[in-house]
Amino acid sequence: MNAIHPVHRGFTLIELLVSLAILAVLASLLLSSLARAKECARRIQCVSHLKQIGIAAKMFALDHDSKQPWHTRPAEGGTYGSSAATAWRNFSAISNELLTPLVLVCPSDKATKQLAGTWPEFMSAPYRSNAVSFFVGLDGFEQLPTAILAGDRNIRGGKSDKCGSVANAGVAASEFVAGNTSIGWVNGAHGTSGNLGLTDGSVSRANKREFQDIADASYRYLTNGTIRTTTGTRPSNHLLAPRS
Repeated sequence: MNAIHPVHRGFTLIELLVSLAILAVLASLLLSSLARAKECARRIQCVSHLKQIGIAAKMFALDHDSKQPWHTRPAEGGTYGSSAATAWRNFSAISNELLTPLVLVCPSDKATKQLAGTWPEFMSAPYRSNAVSFFVGLDGFEQLPTAILAGDRNIRGGKSDKCGSVANAGVAASEFVAGNTSIGWVNGAHGTSGNLGLTDGSVSRANKREFQDIADASYRYLTNGTIRTTTGTRPSNHLLAPRS
């Protein structure tokens, strides 16, 4: 009697194509999850960098009569005057309080190509503005904890103005006033959101609406408070990008 052998049926072409399609979908979902996880890690690192900048600015202010570097005369280690018009010079003024200039770069900012490992390297011509991801809050007075100190550079909505807080004749910057609904972010480091560091040392992750709320509060405190610039005027809310 002949033995009956089982029939082994292979995949049909349709079954193979369906299996490959399922694998492709699973792979795309996995890659998307990995990309989100990496961006989350980069955003956390960006927050850490802004916190370090905030602490460094506070340490500087403690040694300079509660003044930020851009409100301090060059003879005293600050940048008050024409030097305050350049973001990298303002950050270099707190180099003694920062371990490395690498904290001036947001890891999500692909447009910042240069990474300076040391401060002498940072201050050399190929680096400087090319090695900074963050704007400077020129009206970030230490006495007002809700003033904006620094943040991701992909901001929008400010109007061109002269900031009188950091120079007698003022320096060119962008003014972010209360009630300006065009304030927000261009698609950049963290998509259409960003991180903002305040003078109290805190860092906020902000979407467009939250950025507007923070800018409104900062502007109102600066213009309605008791703080005066060196020339006796009330400060406003000027932000200085590291480059155009």
